[in-house]
Amino acid sequence: MTIFINILIEGMVNFMNGYELTAQSYEALMKRDNSNISKDDCESKIKVYRTLASLSESEIIEIFNSGAFNDVLKGYCKMALKNCGIKDNQISYVMDEIKWLLDTIPAAQVK
Repeated sequence: MTIFINILIEGMVNFMNGYELTAQSYEALMKRDNSNISKDDCESKIKVYRTLASLSESEIIEIFNSGAFNDVLKGYCKMALKNCGIKDNQISYVMDEIKWLLDTIPAAQVK
């Protein structure tokens, strides 16, 4: 019986990852009348988070390796460098390095 309970708890922990909890939060938000987020926005976010909840870590890394998020990542990096007062010529050098790293080093190696 103890083994069965442990297996059940382990399965629940794996199922109830952060992505699933976030999806559930959006479901609860959709039920509120005074939400500032539209039903369509909530449904879209729920779909994304449920999809992420179903993926393994290696699958998520593979999605990152696809390059789908490279422009977003580069945008955040550039914004962070500017916010830190880094000079434009140095930002350009760092951004070139980030582009090269994204093209040549797999995400699993960086993580």
